[in-house]
Amino acid sequence: MLDVQLTRRVLTEGLSPDVFTAPPAANSGMRCKTYRRAFGQSMPQPAAGNGGTIAEVVVHAVISFDGKVREAAIENSDRPDLNEDALKTARSWTFSPAMCNGKPNEQEANLVIRFQGK
Repeated sequence: MLDVQLTRRVLTEGLSPDVFTAPPAANSGMRCKTYRRAFGQSMPQPAAGNGGTIAEVVVHAVISFDGKVREAAIENSDRPDLNEDALKTARSWTFSPAMCNGKPNEQEANLVIRFQGK
């Protein structure tokens, strides 16, 4: 878990050229020197219906080390009647997993399932 605290202040003078340089003793907490996000390999969408509208259901999930979707849960939905189909669809997707220092890594993601004409 990452705890972030934000503060704001008005700058009244010019910025130093090293304004974004971390102090010498800073530890960013990042364990990955090289990182690549997961990307979809197979992401079939539900079959289209006969209507002209598009409904979207957002599923929050973990893309695991093997690229499979797990811990899928509805994040946002205006159509609760489509939620079970959205979860089933999301669980069928496969990804090339995220990579941390050249090794597969888990990644949380919001997956958007589009229902055409339903």
